[in-house]
Amino acid sequence: MKHKVREVTLKNGVKGLLIDVPQAQVMSYDFCVRAGYYLAPSGKWEVPHIMEHLLCGANQEFRKARLFEAEVKKNGAYTNAYTNTYNVGYVGECADFEWDRILNSLLLSISKPLFLQEEFEAEMGNVKEELTGYLSNYFRQLGVAMGERLGFRIQKYEKCLSELKGISINDIRHYYKKTHNLNNITFTIAGDLKGRKDQITSSIERRLALPEGEKFELPELQFKPQTKPLYIKNDTVESLYVSFTMMLPRRASEPEIDALNALNNILTGTMDSLILGDIREKGLAYYIFSNGNRGHNYTAWDFDFQVSPENAKKAIQIIVKHLKSVLNGSVTPELLKTSKNFSLGSFQMGAQTVSSILNGYSYEYSLTGEVMDYDRIPDRIKGVTTNRVTNIANAFHQEQLWDFGVLGNCGQELVDELYTELGKLWN
Repeated sequence: MKHKVREVTLKNGVKGLLIDVPQAQVMSYDFCVRAGYYLAPSGKWEVPHIMEHLLCGANQEFRKARLFEAEVKKNGAYTNAYTNTYNVGYVGECADFEWDRILNSLLLSISKPLFLQEEFEAEMGNVKEELTGYLSNYFRQLGVAMGERLGFRIQKYEKCLSELKGISINDIRHYYKKTHNLNNITFTIAGDLKGRKDQITSSIERRLALPEGEKFELPELQFKPQTKPLYIKNDTVESLYVSFTMMLPRRASEPEIDALNALNNILTGTMDSLILGDIREKGLAYYIFSNGNRGHNYTAWDFDFQVSPENAKKAIQIIVKHLKSVLNGSVTPELLKTSKNFSLGSFQMGAQTVSSILNGYSYEYSLTGEVMDYDRIPDRIKGVTTNRVTNIANAFHQEQLWDFGVLGNCGQELVDELYTELGKLWN
């Protein structure tokens, strides 16, 4: 969808992006506060998460969460919130005809929550159920455990659950006051903004009733090299959940992340890709995913797959074989052309809704303050070269900052054998 983006700084100092999508029939919002888990009080990791739940609840105009929810969603609007390592976000999407009502509802919930004791008790139960559910999401459980030992600001779900009993409503109120201020929030709004930009900025200036305060800096992560594999024993799981990650202790450049995305298409993106195609052709595993992502001071390259114990070693050997080939410069112009076409098609299909456009901007903007140039993405994709693909793979390989984990019921001996097999990538 065609659109134009403009960064604005409001009179109250709040910065945000206004994305004009002409003739769009919906409006999407994302108000992002630097208030994620990394700022949580010691021993009370879930405080940001519980606060996020409660901010969708009772406020000074609606004295019960159910009343507020019914009012907000009476015409089909969607509102929600999320918590991640660095941010807490409050999001909404609605029909174009009620864009102002939903905007004002979001500003009300952010600015004037009541933090009622009875709703706190209810949400503590809901958070407990949510965390307990994650214990059966095995890739998520494995990823958290690996991230924690690598040095990410993250915590295992078992420990999060054990800490819940020590959290009180006063912890939530204090954390809200600490983090929710005008200097610590950004926003992204997308939709048909013609003739509405002044109204939008005026509403945010008037209704975002937060004090001035401190903008929290992101932490400088220090990653820890691993010399042994991680094994999470689970007797109830028949197959193995396997994760392998390589790290760069810096934020990759745009050309580098574009090359890494192209490489992932070549390796695992489609049924005829090198690793996935080979693994499926030999009947070793149903799927394998690989992806790259960059944070404020790191870049991660992850591989995840589910496999039976008897096929695990053969699958690792295929991964090593194709990664070694890439490191030696085997990516041909023909392979890269196919990958680029796949990326261009995916990009065009993914940019067909207002919310997808908003999401394309909001994450990077909230994390780094960078405003992505959406119009350049096709040219960025086309500009990837075989040399860039080889170079980014070698950058990860030369860093030798990697980790390997298995969740299942296979025994430490097999895990060690798989780890040794994967280690041949550096031999």
